[in-house]
Amino acid sequence: DYLASLGVTHVQLMPVADFATVDEEHPDLFYNWGYDPLNYNVPEGSYSFDAELPTRRILEFKQMVQALHNAGIKVIMDVVYNHMFSPDNWFERIVPEYFLRRKPNGALSNGSGCGCDMATERAMFRRFVVESVAYWAREYHLDGFRFDLATTLVRNRKHHVDQHHAIKRLIAADPTFDDIKIIAEPWDIGPFGYQVGAWGAGWHEWNDRFRDLVRDYWRGAVH
Repeated sequence: DYLASLGVTHVQLMPVADFATVDEEHPDLFYNWGYDPLNYNVPEGSYSFDAELPTRRILEFKQMVQALHNAGIKVIMDVVYNHMFSPDNWFERIVPEYFLRRKPNGALSNGSGCGCDMATERAMFRRFVVESVAYWAREYHLDGFRFDLATTLVRNRKHHVDQHHAIKRLIAADPTFDDIKIIAEPWDIGPFGYQVGAWGAGWHEWNDRFRDLVRDYWRGAVH
């Protein structure tokens, strides 16, 4: 009711896919924003009333989205496909040294600042990203996705156009995304980044400068 009273049209959830550093059975002991992904296709259990019952987190997530939709509010989810919490993850265990991006000397890439960038230049991880987003859209009826640190989803400045267009082509080919808003967080970060406005048609852009300006206006700091 409070959100509806604000007149907002969309709610953007911070990452709510399963993340690593919060104990689902004791969520009050430690808090994390959710940018430490563990399982991309599973709702985070620490938000559930019963983390031990697998179906509970699924049902509650769907009920949340349905309630927001009933109030006329669309739901966007923040997704973190640029890195995982640990280099010892399910992808690396399945195909060692394929899904994690590495430097020429074999060291793990750290463009995200988290120590283990995911290799979206690899066709099968790029495919996984698109199929994962499509799963959330179909199963949970989400209305959009905000790609965290989207500039790290590309390998370097020389190849960034090829990479983000490759992801966009996969998305465009799937009718699931016809009415889905795809948003890039376009920070010029690390050796892989480039400036706002470079994503082109088909991508929206999330800009923290606009957010800060609106927030300061509300606070009376700007006129």
